[in-house]
This record gives sequence, structure tokens and C-alpha cells, in this order.
Amino acid sequence: KGAQAQELFDEATRLMREGRAREACPKLEESIELAPGALGGKLKLAECYEQAGRLPCARATYLQGETAARRAGQPDRETWASAGAAA
Repeated sequence: KGAQAQELFDEATRLMREGRAREACPKLEESIELAPGALGGKLKLAECYEQAGRLPCARATYLQGETAARRAGQPDRETWASAGAAA
């Protein structure tokens, strides 16, 4: 599952770089289903939602990521997620 989740994450990241966020978001959602503890995937999904114009989903996902980062003791990611939610 982990390798498949990473493959989906990588593909979604490439799609986002190409400006194809609407195609990337479902791949990130699937990646998170396969590896639900992957905080990086959750934060990338929030960014993807933002790029796709799905702002309420982006904000909610950033807030979830902020909470998860705080619990995991990852202040850099917590700050990044907080800034994303505020934007």
C-alpha cells in the first residue's frame, strides 16, 4: 500500500506542477486512503484543493493538517497549514 500511495502522490504532484489540480486531487485523496497517517499527503491535498478553486475544502483540510502537525510535534508543517487556512 505504501508504494502505491507514494506513486499516486508523485503523479498528483506532477499534475499540480502542470496546472492540472482538478486531475491531481482525486489521486491525492486515494493516496491518503492508502496511507492515512501521511501528513504530507494531507497538506498537499489542501494545496491541491486551493489550486482547484475548492476553497472551503482547502481550508478544512489545512485545519485538519494543522491539528495533525501539532499532535505530531511538527511546528514547520503546523505553521504552513495555519497560513494556508488563513489565506
